[in-house]
Amino acid sequence: MLLSALLACTPGGGECSTLEQPDRDYCYSDRIESMGPEELDAVREVVLAIEDPLVREASVLAWLGVHADSVPLEEAESLCAVSGGEDSWLCKRRLHAAHLRREEH
Repeated sequence: MLLSALLACTPGGGECSTLEQPDRDYCYSDRIESMGPEELDAVREVVLAIEDPLVREASVLAWLGVHADSVPLEEAESLCAVSGGEDSWLCKRRLHAAHLRREEH
């Protein structure tokens, strides 16, 4: 059972939808984490599948924390809006706070 749950969470290795909550949302969150900026539309779809608003918002913030510089600002803002939650303004605020972005050395 544990092996099948792990396989279900592997990106491309199964379906998160077969899991019970909260594991389903964590699985979707893990899937988002493994996606790149070229998969923005797919990221948006997976975000919408997350039921828990806190997991959804944390997933978006984490993904944008890594990829915000790689996607157009308007697209990043739309992802913030999709994350829902009352604090989607925080997501948008972080996008506009250039001093919070870390440059790779």
